Amino acid sequence: MRIAYIQNARIPTEKAHGYQLMKTCEALVEAGAQVQLFVAERRNTIEDGAFEYYAMPKAFDLFRLPVVDAMDVLKPLNALAYAWERASFIRSVKRSRLALLASDIWYTRDPLVAQALVEMTNARPVFVELHDADPCLDEIIGRVTGWVVISEGLKKLLTEKGVPSDRITVAHDGFDPSAFEALPSKAIAREKLGLKPDEFLLLYSGHLYPWKGMDSLAPSFKDIPEGVRLLIVGGYPEDIERIKTAAGESPRVSFMGQKPREEVSAWLAAADAALLPTSAKFEIGKSYTSPLKLFEYLAAGLPVLTSDVPSSREILDESVASFFKADNGEDFLKKLDELRGRSWSAETSKEKVKPYSWKERGRHIGEFVVASIAKQSHPMGLLRHSVPRNDAGILIVTQAVDEQDTNLAFFLHWIAELATHVPVVHVAAWSVGTHRLPANVHVYQMPKGRWKRIFALMRLSISIRKDVEAVFVHMLAPVAAVLGWYWRVLALRVVLWYTHGSVPRSLRVANLWVDAICTATDESLRLKTIKKIVTGHGIETGRFRPGSEPRLPELITVGRISARKRLESLLDLVEAIRRVHPSLPFRLRIIGEAYLDLDKAYADGLSISIQARGLQDVISLDGAKLGDELLTAYQRAAVFVTASETGSLDKAVLEALSCGTPVLASSPVFAGFKGVHIAERGWDEEAVAFVASRLARPMTDESAREDVGAKASLKALISRLVSILLD
Repeated sequence: MRIAYIQNARIPTEKAHGYQLMKTCEALVEAGAQVQLFVAERRNTIEDGAFEYYAMPKAFDLFRLPVVDAMDVLKPLNALAYAWERASFIRSVKRSRLALLASDIWYTRDPLVAQALVEMTNARPVFVELHDADPCLDEIIGRVTGWVVISEGLKKLLTEKGVPSDRITVAHDGFDPSAFEALPSKAIAREKLGLKPDEFLLLYSGHLYPWKGMDSLAPSFKDIPEGVRLLIVGGYPEDIERIKTAAGESPRVSFMGQKPREEVSAWLAAADAALLPTSAKFEIGKSYTSPLKLFEYLAAGLPVLTSDVPSSREILDESVASFFKADNGEDFLKKLDELRGRSWSAETSKEKVKPYSWKERGRHIGEFVVASIAKQSHPMGLLRHSVPRNDAGILIVTQAVDEQDTNLAFFLHWIAELATHVPVVHVAAWSVGTHRLPANVHVYQMPKGRWKRIFALMRLSISIRKDVEAVFVHMLAPVAAVLGWYWRVLALRVVLWYTHGSVPRSLRVANLWVDAICTATDESLRLKTIKKIVTGHGIETGRFRPGSEPRLPELITVGRISARKRLESLLDLVEAIRRVHPSLPFRLRIIGEAYLDLDKAYADGLSISIQARGLQDVISLDGAKLGDELLTAYQRAAVFVTASETGSLDKAVLEALSCGTPVLASSPVFAGFKGVHIAERGWDEEAVAFVASRLARPMTDESAREDVGAKASLKALISRLVSILLD
């Protein structure tokens, strides 16, 4: 299941919704989905990247859509600036339609975005995660496939508007258990934060918006009894000043200001109890909210002093909380005194919150999405790629159609799979050799010479125009640059496939004409463009599978012989293994071909270096391998190694994983795949140990194979490409 999460948000942000958004995406990935997050490209005072700021692994792709960012310029007219920015985000979403069509599901927290999504041609099932009532709800009530709401109050709101209850699921917000596994003791936390060891500390963390309830309680703060201190961690400066003004002289209240998320857990560890003063004057607080702080309070083992509103009662009860009348300062003080006099069990709080982890939330949402699709028999269901298409065909432009081509033989399988989805495929190739393509595939060899090829392509395009609706240009940016306008005149959709670290001028020109540029990973297309679509690779998992013969103590690397692959560093790895494990028998096979003169010179230098280091008995340059010979190399190897740091998602690595071969990689781009060890600090002790243990006992990693099948199968890739080309 591939989910496009579309949200008009500034990411990263100090606001809680950004953290909630990122953790939900991470949880959906853990539940087995592939996620792409589309957010607004806005100015940001936070310098860290999104994944660094939230201390998360890069488990999903994040893309930024251009918007008119006038929030800073039009501060006096903030509402107008936001409306302008929001409208521009919707426009970018519509312009990104082809990118969205590569996903099975469209998901958003914004009903206005949902309204734009359901109106698109060939829209995917749209799911809305609702956090508050919205004026746009009535416009999309009957057009949304499913609703994920964060409270029973929101479910009631939707059912009253006529939404069937089976189209709604309640998924309260959550918490990250790992953030609370090793909290310091109360004494240590207080010492670290400079807090008195003997005071009773009541902690509030988060923003201070009016509906959060602090405004109503502030006048009573001056009467907080001696021996108690209220710590308020969070809030914008202007909100803090508002609360301070309302509170007056309150010697036992301390405003600590905003703190980094990772520091908040230390403040929780220092506290005796936590405050959740949600106001009942606002429906969002009274009935709709599911505050992150509530779950974190419980995860820290704290009792909660909370206003008695329905949104709090959904999670809390008297075993972990003391309830006071909402917006009532006098009752707040009374219940504070009662809470201090009662003993509370930290384990009870921790047990209460266990069902609300982000991981559990992701699993719940994923199951609801799948069930909703199946129940409603949506035409764009999750098994869409298994249904052949019956409309017009496509024209493919590529360099070679040849089973013996060491670089492009794999592309024949792409063509064959595409032919199962469309009635006819026309292929224009620079060179044509042996192939066994289906009968509905027609191959044309283009003449030699740049301009002869261009004119031949123009004539071919005219002659087959009635057969095709789209052109797929594979790794030929100059062709798309020269002929993109022509195909557009013929009313053909033009899609370029490009995976390379360079950004030549031809790619920039092609971007002016093509409808989309597809690529394997975010890093494999470094041109900044709204037309960029990350589809992942497509591996023939039915062909690349574990073999029946036992594995050998061999390391292999497969791919073009080029300086960009950093093959010389593999010599360092071999020497490190021999140094630590001198009696361990093994060899390294470098499989690949040097195409360009520069590559051939690099290969010669590599061979000389192998000889100079005395490694010729351990390392061999085996040249290119094709077909069954390459497959056997994957199946018999103990470990696949790659030193490339280009940022590209190397297809050979995925083929190895599909064969169940463990991988040692220097690039973090493979971090999302099982069976891969990332050598973050080079060929260090940990990396050497990973390789040595597998050389000593070569084994097939079945989990790695299953993971690649779920994330990077050829069928899934071609399904996405067909959607982009023809939907």
